Amino acid sequence: IFDQRTSQTGTSGTIDVYTISFIVGQQYKAVYILDGSTRSLGVSAGFAFVDHPVTVSTDKSSYYIGESFIVSFSSDVGIALRYSDRIYIFPDDEDDFSRTTSIVDQRTFQTESSGMVSMYTPNFIVGSRYKAVYVLENTSMGLGESTSFVILDHPLTVTTNKNSYFIGETVVVSFSSDVGATLRSNDRIYIVPEDEDDYSRMISIADQRTFQTESSGTINLYTPSYMVGSRYKAVYIIESSTRSLGESTSFVVLDHPLTLATDKNSYFI
Repeated sequence: IFDQRTSQTGTSGTIDVYTISFIVGQQYKAVYILDGSTRSLGVSAGFAFVDHPVTVSTDKSSYYIGESFIVSFSSDVGIALRYSDRIYIFPDDEDDFSRTTSIVDQRTFQTESSGMVSMYTPNFIVGSRYKAVYVLENTSMGLGESTSFVILDHPLTVTTNKNSYFIGETVVVSFSSDVGATLRSNDRIYIVPEDEDDYSRMISIADQRTFQTESSGTINLYTPSYMVGSRYKAVYIIESSTRSLGESTSFVVLDHPLTLATDKNSYFI
């Protein structure tokens, strides 16, 4: 099932052994094999592998698209977990974790008997149900799964402080979750042409991180790249995606004439 060098030159020693190949309910034994041979110098008493149930839960039963979610996990028998075990997010009806790519997964980084991870992905489908699964290191073996949670649409109100700007002016964009949900600091505000609806195929005129973890905020944007006479809009895009949660009404960019004057009409060199 598994073998490992002892790396021991004294008269005794101890090694830690881990493998994913044990079968629950089967009996095994440890055998000391002489270097370069198949000769056994000693055999341990038999030991059995038993099931290891892990309780998995999420902090809420529903999340708005773009929200972080917290997954907690705990060994039901109180034994230490492995640092490289992972939490996977799967569709609610998925039971074969070897054949399906998870929506998102993350290492637990936990060596105690319980812990929690904060997770985020923009790849959920609104209206669908998902579950968190605790999967053993280097396997597709689930030790426990949460009850399902549903993903909800997340409307945001986005506004600009004016409906027209002179070229060279700063645009102030305000945004607020209509449902009071916490926003992410890596979400972005994009400025795009008024008639643009496919944010995956275009390059924004300007964009900026919101740096906001509350449910609302305001940022200032500036760009010299507007075309005078054209109309634009501000769009709220969630982190690591081209998904919009809301957009402003359009604004127009106007020419900005300036008068220049010198203090004299002649100067000595």
